[in-house]
Amino acid sequence: MTSLGKKNLKISFYTTCMGRLKHVKRTLPKNIEENKDYDNCEFVILDYNSPDGLANWIVDNFKEHLVSGKVKLYRTEEPLYFSHNHAKNMAAKQCIGDILCGIDADNFTALGPDDWGLAKRLNYLFHKHEKEKIFVRAYGWDDKELAWSSSSTYRYYSSSGKIAVRKKDFMEAGGYNENLKGHYFDEEELWKRIKECFGFRHIKLDASYSKAINHSNYERLKNLSPELVDFKALNDARIKNPSHVNSMYMKDGWVRKYYSHGLENQELMADIIKNKTKNPNGNSWGEGKVERIK
Repeated sequence: MTSLGKKNLKISFYTTCMGRLKHVKRTLPKNIEENKDYDNCEFVILDYNSPDGLANWIVDNFKEHLVSGKVKLYRTEEPLYFSHNHAKNMAAKQCIGDILCGIDADNFTALGPDDWGLAKRLNYLFHKHEKEKIFVRAYGWDDKELAWSSSSTYRYYSSSGKIAVRKKDFMEAGGYNENLKGHYFDEEELWKRIKECFGFRHIKLDASYSKAINHSNYERLKNLSPELVDFKALNDARIKNPSHVNSMYMKDGWVRKYYSHGLENQELMADIIKNKTKNPNGNSWGEGKVERIK
């Protein structure tokens, strides 16, 4: 129970992964540890046909949590390439929580003010604003000017997918827009749509919850369809100037050069917001064969 005598909400953290086991090995144990102050939460992991033994590693290392339901592991073997929004929708549909919160494979849930874990913080915020339509989000792209130095802006960029919303509201919105393919504006479309088309209020997490693993843009793109990414140009750039590929985030100039499809996502998002389209997916989203592994 909360200090106000209200029942603790069920918090579902969901994570998708294709080829990011090395990140999950660092983030998942830490995220479980840093939410020990809140029992009523679950970690839903979707192995999106990951080629690196993700499911086996989780089974070998989290037996107790798999039995208790603290960790729930699902796998689909259908996708050939990573589709961010489809994967997130598929994972979110496996969650049973009152509150759904996306946690990317490279993200830590982190500790905030008073050493509160994220689950405890979300329970507090959604109870505090129980009569309002809200979504809760970590610092993102639009907060880069608040970073302490140019080298620290990355932490805000890479935490922008940390979005929490009531499950019933997520379902009404039809989840993430699956018309957007690959990376870039994938999660931004969701929060802008529920804000502009549904009238939701944005509650911003403290910056201390913006904690992620720094890594190259190549890591973000390597599992996408070759129809979306100019892998030849990207690989040539990695050979000629590795620091260029590794140090820059997905900025517009970089995207135009190697991943022009990302700009199509931006245009689609703009049309959605302009036309006040509440559910661009209709009734078909997050579909596919998925198996729970215990």
